[in-house]
Amino acid sequence: GIEVLPEWLGNLSSLEDIKIRNCKNLKHLPSSAAMHCLSKLKRLWIFRCPILGENCAMETGSEWSKICHIPNIVVNLQDVRFIT
Repeated sequence: GIEVLPEWLGNLSSLEDIKIRNCKNLKHLPSSAAMHCLSKLKRLWIFRCPILGENCAMETGSEWSKICHIPNIVVNLQDVRFIT
């Protein structure tokens, strides 16, 4: 299975929601630069992705710096960050 999401994801600048689920081998999001190009992204959901979920843990996960600008983040049905 896929381990890293593709860099071209950053070209989808109008995205407001991303749902990633059932990706047991997924470890990494695209680069920080690509993720920050998603300037309209409001919600990120990660379900049943054990490695990526751990890597996206608030402040301690290796991928946190790539997603900390996203207002609403849910990992495995737990609100990691919820800003109204």
